[in-house]
Amino acid sequence: MKASKKVLCMLLAAIFAVSVFAGCKSSTTTTSSAAGGTDTSSTATTESKNPGEVDTSEEVTFDLMFGEHATELYHEDTWVIAPWVKEKYNVNLEITAVPSSDWGTKQSTVISSQDIPDMLMGIGLDIANDYGPKGTFLNIYDYLDYMPNLQKCMEDFPLLKTWMTYSDTEMYSQPTTIATDGAVNMTAYYIQFIRKDIMEECGITEMPKTFDELHDVLKAMKEKYPDAYPWINRQKLNMIVNVFAPGLGFDCSPMAANKTGWGVWKEDTKEFTSIMEEENFKWFLQWMNQLYAEGLIDPNYAVDDTSTWQDKLTNSQGFFSVDYFSRPDTMNLSGRAVNPDFDLEAMLTPALEGGQQKVYANVGIGGSNVFNGKCENPERLAAMVDGWYYTEEGCLLMTYGIEGKTYTKNSDGTLSKIYTDKVATSLDFDAAYGVNYLTFYAFKPDFFGYDLYDVAQSETYNNTWNLFKDEQIDLPPTIIYNPEETEAYVEVATDVGPTGTTILNVFNEFIIGRRDFSDATWEAAKKELDAAGYQDYLDNLNAAYKRMYG
Repeated sequence: MKASKKVLCMLLAAIFAVSVFAGCKSSTTTTSSAAGGTDTSSTATTESKNPGEVDTSEEVTFDLMFGEHATELYHEDTWVIAPWVKEKYNVNLEITAVPSSDWGTKQSTVISSQDIPDMLMGIGLDIANDYGPKGTFLNIYDYLDYMPNLQKCMEDFPLLKTWMTYSDTEMYSQPTTIATDGAVNMTAYYIQFIRKDIMEECGITEMPKTFDELHDVLKAMKEKYPDAYPWINRQKLNMIVNVFAPGLGFDCSPMAANKTGWGVWKEDTKEFTSIMEEENFKWFLQWMNQLYAEGLIDPNYAVDDTSTWQDKLTNSQGFFSVDYFSRPDTMNLSGRAVNPDFDLEAMLTPALEGGQQKVYANVGIGGSNVFNGKCENPERLAAMVDGWYYTEEGCLLMTYGIEGKTYTKNSDGTLSKIYTDKVATSLDFDAAYGVNYLTFYAFKPDFFGYDLYDVAQSETYNNTWNLFKDEQIDLPPTIIYNPEETEAYVEVATDVGPTGTTILNVFNEFIIGRRDFSDATWEAAKKELDAAGYQDYLDNLNAAYKRMYG
């Protein structure tokens, strides 16, 4: 992406040498040693202490807890990570999978009770940096000597070090799901898609390019299927805005890896401003309100869970939605089991004048893990995590599985998944082997020099890949809060952060008609959000930007 050089220059000039788009990919020809030893690739060598010096003769056990998704349930007999760490590190993993519906409560319980598992996956950076200094979580900085591959990755991808650093001598969170330029399925993470077969039933052959055209397509679908709601949804409005913003002509990415929430980036003034000041955002809510009033949006658009949404999509109760990159591929399989003509296709966002039919390139860090501050074998844990997350071998394992069994390496630098009757889609693949799980890997193999385009993928998957490959734009600048800024963020994030209850409620009330769009009502909403901390949120965001970028 052309703007990546611009971002890299900005970040290298920053106090922490942050880099959102650091390519720095190495062409690795050999993997790390069995106990997490030094990477021997031509561009990823290190002189740091070899974690192979850690005595692995004694068998140890680490307990691991994570929140499992309904579409990727934990299967002890097929997931690849536990046998691998046993073989490489003589470590037994006792894994507890908590249903996603209970995960938030479970996190709070184990942290408040101080009954922390050795590995607690999927904990926010703000929580890590709040409880870490109190001794709840392990200070990773103290064990960097056992993590040479992590140190090298921090050199190659400076954002990693900046993201992890709480102070000069403290690191409490280990990043996961690091998206780099070559992983289109991650960078074009949030997309729109529509039932092309239903469009054709309605006599429409071209994908909508404007909001008027999308409205007309949805209206035609409603006329053809009056009992259906053409637009169904399982995501919150933050995801919807994240996908539609490029087409609306303003720069706001509430759900992206850059962590800027509801701030609107202004390139000319180098500041984040209120989304309530964007005329096109108000227009967008009015447009959604019109769709809602006409029965074109499901009344449950803000509350449906994954299972309900999938059933509606599969059974032709809805035809358009916003979700993750892999959805057209996986939903086509289940949909065609019901209707052979089922054809869900990805589409570019519609655009107003001044907008772009583009998608944000979600380059950056999307998650984090923490470790028990009282872990009995922290050196062993550090060495294992180093090999698991920061070597080519660990990366390939946790994104493609086992070479020769679940994937093959090709002579042209590509990788091909091995599909079967039971493992027929990318989502099946991930669920079967526990790979590509949001908190179980860091980099995709493009970081180590692989081309991630896979001709063995389905036609739908590769059509989606090709559609978005060259249609991505840069996110607003990445923000990483220091301790003081984190404290300020935590004070207001519940109300006005990326998933803030108050800000989402206000916007949804406009959509469903509980608030009108008069100037007086709009101004009252601004004051309500500022009273909930929105302006404080923006002030903190801008302070962090100035500290990082000058």
